[in-house]
Amino acid sequence: MLRTLRHRRGPAGVLAGIALTAGLVAGPAPGAHAAPTDCPAGALCLFSEPGFRGELRVVYADAPGRVHDIESVFNNATCAAVFHDDMAGPAFVVPRGSAVPRAAEATPVLRDGAAFVRWAGCS
Repeated sequence: MLRTLRHRRGPAGVLAGIALTAGLVAGPAPGAHAAPTDCPAGALCLFSEPGFRGELRVVYADAPGRVHDIESVFNNATCAAVFHDDMAGPAFVVPRGSAVPRAAEATPVLRDGAAFVRWAGCS
């Protein structure tokens, strides 16, 4: 939701308002995705909807069971996050600092939106 503020501006304020409005209309470049700002440092953030929207789940350790409703992922931890269907099956690695805005499109491991999660490469 956008909030509108009404107040008088000088010429610099008007130009800044035009630039801001142009950015809102144009939006980000295709394929560009901003990392979610609500993901705490040291955490793996799992979102229930693509594009880092929906319910946010924060993971700090290996998940004891399958995690469901994984539609987008941001790894704000110091380790790589490894997603897999089962302990012996194929894996999908999300390096630290990486974002996956559409998990189901990125890998077959997350196609059904559920996987086991473990950490790797921790220093």
